[in-house]
Amino acid sequence: MPSPRLPQLTTTLPNGVVATVEAAPHDIDMAHWHRNRAVIITDNTAITLHLRRRDQLALTAQHAGAWLAASQVPMTPLLALALSTLTGELPEPWHLSILRFVGATLPPLNVPAHEPAALREIRALVHAALHRPTDDPGLDLGGDRWVVARMLGCYGEALWALRGADARRWGSLPLGVPTDPPLLRILVGMAGVMHRTAQRAGHVTLPLADGGHPTDAIIDWLVLAAGPAPPPAALLPGGLGRVSTHTLVVGSATEPLTLDATRAEALRDLAAILLARVSRPAPRYLGEVLDLTIPPGLMAEVTAWNIARVRVIPHPEGLWVAVGGADDEAAAVAWWAATPASRERFPISFPPAAWLLMHAILAALWHDLCADATPPARSPGARAPAGRGPGGGRSVRLPPVRYLAHWGSDEDRALINAYVLAGHGYRRLPSGWEARQDRRDFQRRTAAAADRAHAHGGLDAPPPGYTYVAPHQRPAGRSPTDEGLAAPRQVQARGLFTLRLGLRRNDDEAPLRA
Repeated sequence: MPSPRLPQLTTTLPNGVVATVEAAPHDIDMAHWHRNRAVIITDNTAITLHLRRRDQLALTAQHAGAWLAASQVPMTPLLALALSTLTGELPEPWHLSILRFVGATLPPLNVPAHEPAALREIRALVHAALHRPTDDPGLDLGGDRWVVARMLGCYGEALWALRGADARRWGSLPLGVPTDPPLLRILVGMAGVMHRTAQRAGHVTLPLADGGHPTDAIIDWLVLAAGPAPPPAALLPGGLGRVSTHTLVVGSATEPLTLDATRAEALRDLAAILLARVSRPAPRYLGEVLDLTIPPGLMAEVTAWNIARVRVIPHPEGLWVAVGGADDEAAAVAWWAATPASRERFPISFPPAAWLLMHAILAALWHDLCADATPPARSPGARAPAGRGPGGGRSVRLPPVRYLAHWGSDEDRALINAYVLAGHGYRRLPSGWEARQDRRDFQRRTAAAADRAHAHGGLDAPPPGYTYVAPHQRPAGRSPTDEGLAAPRQVQARGLFTLRLGLRRNDDEAPLRA
C-alpha cells in the first residue's frame, strides 16, 4: 500500500531562511542550485531552501533538519541535510542514492532522555565511542531522527582518519556478535565516509575501479585500513572495485555459510599449529603480488563456496589478501595478521564461517611462504626486479611484479595426495605439544615417528603437530632398513601438507556439513 502523499510544508527557519518541503513530482535523486535556492530531491521528497547567500547552506541545513525530524519525511532527506551540515555543500546524486539505501536499512530508532544540543557534542560522543579500550563497536545511535542522521555522518567523518590500533578495531568485528552491528557499521561507513572521499579523492591510498565512483572502494578501504600500514595500491588490478555478489560475501541464496562446530575447532587448531611452527618472522617476496590457485580438493568448502584463488601481498606482520572465484573476479579483500588472534575477528567483507576457513588457509600459506615452499613464476610482461642501472644508480620497478605462484610444486601436490590418502597412521598430538617441542625426549619421539612413517610404505615424516602410529605391529627382528625403501621425498610445502592431512582426518571422524 503506497504511503500517504506528503503535504506541502513551509516555515521560516531561525536564521531567517524560508524552507519548503513537498512531495517530489518524480522519484529521482538530485540536488542543484537555482540562483541562491538550494533544491534537494530524493526519496519522493523535494526540499527547497531560499538562501540569501550560498555560504549559508551548512547552518540552514542544520535548522532544516531539526525542523523536519518530527515530520513525515523519510530518513533519506534528513541524512542529506546532515551531510550538507558537515560539508557545507549539496550532495551529489550518487551520495543520495547511497543515503537512500542507508535510510531504508537503519534499525528502529529510540527517543533519548536528552539530546546533544550541538554538532560538536555529537562529535565528542563519537570520538569517545571510537576510542573505547574494548571491542564494543560503540554504535550508540539512540536519539531522534535528526540526532541519528548527524551521528551517522560524524562516525563516518571520524572513521576516515583512523589508523593503527583504532583502525584494527574498526576494520573487523569480533566473532559471535549479532547480525546488526556489521550492517550498521557498513551504513556508518557509507553514510559518513563518502563526503570525505569526495573532498579528498586525490588522497585515497587505493585506486578506484575503472569507471567507478569513490563509494565503490569505501567498504574495502575500511577493511584494509586495519593493517599496520596503508594498503598497497597493487592489491587488485584496476582498484578494489564494487562490492561483489560472490557467494563468499553474500552467502548462498538457500542456506547461509556455516561450519560444523567440530570442523571449526579443527580449523582453529590447525592454524595455531602452523603459526607456532613458522621458522622465521617474515616471509619472502615482501611487497610482491602473488597470485595463487587453491589446490583442488583441499576441502569441501573451497568448492562449495567458490574459492578458487587468492592474491596476497606479504608484509612482515601478515598478508593483504584478495579472494576470488573461478571467474577470476575478486570477491572480498582483507588484512590478515599472522597471529592466532586473527581467528577471533572477521573483516566486514567476510561472513564469520568464511573468515575462519580463510584463517586456516592463510596460516598454512604463511607457513610455506616463510619456508620458501611457493615457487613463483613471473607473469608474462612483468618488469625485471630492481637492480643497478647502467650509471650505477638503482633502478625502480613500477608497478610491482606480479608472480603466478604455485602453492607447492606439482611433485609436492602429488606426494601430499598420496600421503593423505594412504597415511591413515598420522595422528594429532595432544594439545600443549608446542611447549614440549624443544625437549630432548620430544625430539627423539619425533625422529622415531618419522622412521615409522618411512618404514610403512615410504611415507613422509609427520607434519607439525602430528605423529605417526603404524597400523599394525612390525615383526620382531626387522628394522626399517631391512625394507630396502629409498628415503622418502620430503614435502616442501609442509603447511599445505598439515592442512590437507588435518582436514582429511576431520572428514573421516566428523563429516562436514557444507
